[in-house]
Amino acid sequence: MNKLLPAIAACAVLASASAQTMHKCMVDGKPSYGDRPCTSGVASELAIAPTPAADPETAARLARQHALAQQLTLRDVLADAAERQEQQRARRAAAGQKIKCDRLRLRQQWAREDVRSASKNTSAAFERKARRQAQAMALECPS
Repeated sequence: MNKLLPAIAACAVLASASAQTMHKCMVDGKPSYGDRPCTSGVASELAIAPTPAADPETAARLARQHALAQQLTLRDVLADAAERQEQQRARRAAAGQKIKCDRLRLRQQWAREDVRSASKNTSAAFERKARRQAQAMALECPS
């Protein structure tokens, strides 16, 4: 409790700065502070200097720093939004590429089936088609 007394006193001083008068009471060797005179114990009155007016230069510097902090926060928010958009675009592109590769794999499979079921007269054309499908697949989907 004794460790809290200076903090309480400081808060009381700050809270009563508008009153301009602070009262200190000593009761059984323990100080207490308040904005009213003591009812018991040894009383003393503490004069509190009025709070000085804010320095215009310091206020302007604080305003500039606050504006800069807002700009930096806005920049970070915009950068995060742009990164999320880029990630979404990349996911959509990857999904589109997967669909394209799946289609090419299916066409390649159909071309192989056509080669297997083709007659001797048409097998050369189906083999050429299957080879072209394999080339297209290798070009678009290297994995």
